[in-house]
Amino acid sequence: MPKWESLYAANVQTAVNIMNGAAHLIPAARVVLVGSSAEYGEPIGGLVSEASATEPVTDYGRAKLEATMRARTIANEAELSVCVVRLFNVVAPDLPAESALGNMRRQLLAGEGKRRVVRCGRVDVVRDFVPHNVVTATLWRLRELDVWPTTLNVCSGVPLILGDLLAAMARAIAVEIDVEVDPELAQIPAASRIVGDPALLHRLGIVSIASTDNLAEVMMAGESTAVDRLRAQAT
Repeated sequence: MPKWESLYAANVQTAVNIMNGAAHLIPAARVVLVGSSAEYGEPIGGLVSEASATEPVTDYGRAKLEATMRARTIANEAELSVCVVRLFNVVAPDLPAESALGNMRRQLLAGEGKRRVVRCGRVDVVRDFVPHNVVTATLWRLRELDVWPTTLNVCSGVPLILGDLLAAMARAIAVEIDVEVDPELAQIPAASRIVGDPALLHRLGIVSIASTDNLAEVMMAGESTAVDRLRAQAT
């Protein structure tokens, strides 16, 4: 797990450097700061809106929240416009192996045979998964707005269980899986459930359609040759 110093440098210090650079070089600049749903922590109740309390339960969430706060302080002092775009769980085939989905994908593709073992942390957590193209569309839409929201959740509003997405990823490449829980990974602090409220995103004309099957297709993109080969072996 990344140390606080690394998280601080990558998130807080980077945000401060960008904001200070914009303040000195581009007066009245508009800055998009990439935040995270981890800033909200362990919400109680239903969907998490942009107005929900921020009480992170992980070091990553705390680093992202501090970056948000520092950026807003600089923006107020320098009269900059900043929009904190809080990404929920982004789905893409090139996620780093350190991420839960990236780790699962790597193990699925590294295995051999019809049945494969995936060793991971908790798979019972409920998350709001967002395809990477929705993130791109959101950032592009912000360029067209005259007035920015101060915070924008990039989410679908659809609760999905991580284990169900893993099973769909396995189906996408025509294999079966045995899940082994790694006790060390399972002990890493994490919210049991976090699902965003997409109302503001919808008002901007962006809708994320999320299901385990379409998200699995995104995660396993580029593996069609492997799928065809495995299906041919099974017939």
